[in-house]
Amino acid sequence: MIDKYLSEQYLVTTLLKKEIENDKVVQAYMFNGNDIDYLMKYSKDFSAELITRNLDDELKKSIVDKIENNIYNELKIIEPENNIIKKDQFLSIKEYLSNKPLEGNNIIYIIKNCELMNLKTANSMLKFIEDASDNLIAIFLTNNIDMVIPTIKSRCQVLNFSNVVEKNLISSLNVSEEEIESYVTDVVDFILLFENQKINTFYKSRTYVLEKFKDNKDIKIFLDLLLYFYYDVFNRMINQNVKYFDNNIESIDKVCNINGLSSIINKIGIIEKTISNNKYNLNQKLMIDNLIIELSEV
Repeated sequence: MIDKYLSEQYLVTTLLKKEIENDKVVQAYMFNGNDIDYLMKYSKDFSAELITRNLDDELKKSIVDKIENNIYNELKIIEPENNIIKKDQFLSIKEYLSNKPLEGNNIIYIIKNCELMNLKTANSMLKFIEDASDNLIAIFLTNNIDMVIPTIKSRCQVLNFSNVVEKNLISSLNVSEEEIESYVTDVVDFILLFENQKINTFYKSRTYVLEKFKDNKDIKIFLDLLLYFYYDVFNRMINQNVKYFDNNIESIDKVCNINGLSSIINKIGIIEKTISNNKYNLNQKLMIDNLIIELSEV
């Protein structure tokens, strides 16, 4: 059911499919993205895939139809009421969530705009998540992850949803073939410098970026190439073909050896957030400082 999102959300969808295939599904996910309704649509399709995996076709179709029509009893959705998610909303379904699934593989609950939970709700959910059975899965949705209560965020596998990434570097960056070679070299050199020493080389990394990428156009290209490189690292780590930096396999492998998969996913999220912030013409020196600091903390 989530295969249809591969072209739109390659990173997230590929990771989730791998977890399903390898029986490594976690008990609490957090989907972060700008479009909360899109996240809801995706989470319902993801829930349908989890609930119906390995079922016979007739039962699978019946469950999927119920989910699409919001009448499937083993998928519960909590939405804010008057811009808040109250403890009573969670308590009203808590007892039902404690049951075992009757039709599918899992009972799933989705919390839309989880950043609107009050502290009492969050505390109730935390204890519930810690004590929950293996077949119960929570999916938290947010379009403002900085406002999510940290203790909730820390219990979840956070997945950042993004826009479609262009496959052709030259067409996506609107630069000549000669220019792209220079940009790629500079970005790869920065990544290797940073990855080898992290925050210990903060000033050197910062100076390098600001000397090589001087104006708004250069900074945008730097951020886009940085994102594409880490996408290729992700592809390499899950044994998929690289798409953008196929002439830099040795450098990609070096970064793979330094990082774990979750670290790469987090770095991609940080870079995507920086790209989004760059659209608002923020102080670019400060933006690069924050980027390097946040990447070094992963």
